[in-house]
Formats: sequence, C-alpha cells, structure tokens
Amino acid sequence: MSKSPQEATVKTLNSLIHLDYDAIDAYDAAIKRATDDNVRAALLEFRADHETHTEKLQAWVEKLGGKPATKSDLKAVLTSGKVAISSLSETMGILKAMQSNEEETNQKYDDALSTVTEPPELVEVLLHNRDDERKHKGWIDNHLDQTNQTPYPHTIAPNSR
Repeated sequence: MSKSPQEATVKTLNSLIHLDYDAIDAYDAAIKRATDDNVRAALLEFRADHETHTEKLQAWVEKLGGKPATKSDLKAVLTSGKVAISSLSETMGILKAMQSNEEETNQKYDDALSTVTEPPELVEVLLHNRDDERKHKGWIDNHLDQTNQTPYPHTIAPNSR
C-alpha cells in the first residue's frame, strides 16, 4: 500500500525533526567543549535555531494529522560523538565536526524541499530552516577559513532516514 502525499510529508518532516534534535545534541556537546567565547556564542545561536525548527516542524506535523517526533534518534550518538572526539583539538576541531554535521543538515533540507511542494506556507518554513542551515555552515566555513583550517573530511556518509 502506498502512502498518501500527506503521510509522505509527515514522514519527511519527522525525519527533519529527528535531524534537528540530533543537531541540538551535537551543539550541546560542542558548546560544552568550545573554549572560544565568540564561537560559543555562535554555537548557542545556532542551537536555538534548531530548537525553533523542531517547534515549527512539530506544529506542521500535527496540522497534517500526524504525530510529531519529540526527541533525537540513534544518529545523535554519531553527531555528538564526532564533536566529543574532535575536542582533542579544541575549538577548531569542534568546528570541523560541526561543519560536517551542517553539511548533512543542509543536504537533508535540500532533499525535503525537492519533495515537499505544498502547502506554500510549509514550503516557506522549510526554506527558512534551510536558510538558517546555510547561515550556520557559512559562519563555520568562514571561521575555519579565517584561521587557515582545512575543511573536515567527509568520512561518514549521511544516512537516509
């Protein structure tokens, strides 16, 4: 039995909610380990964006008649784990791990926008969230570039949910 477009949208939104909760967990780990106050302030701002994303997406899942995800999934171990391991190299290592996480988040929002085309108000929420993700990655990329750091190598392929 195939899913209705509405059920498919709910599944996509719940996948994004899980992803944003994973990001919150990763940001919690990064904030605890960051030694630079400016970096910590940016990470706190980005974490707050992810919290807002979960709230808005949960509201849409409910509006579409679904049950919204309310926590991260098992992938959180990977995202926060990358941050914990990277703490060996201080703030720059943390940012490299977060850069990898944001690359995945950006891709997942792009994927969602390629399948969710209605209603327009939901698409606007997805576009806004995706723009936040681009802002996060751009800030991290710029900060690493300014400190002459190389990007974090992609060693873990993003999994599909």
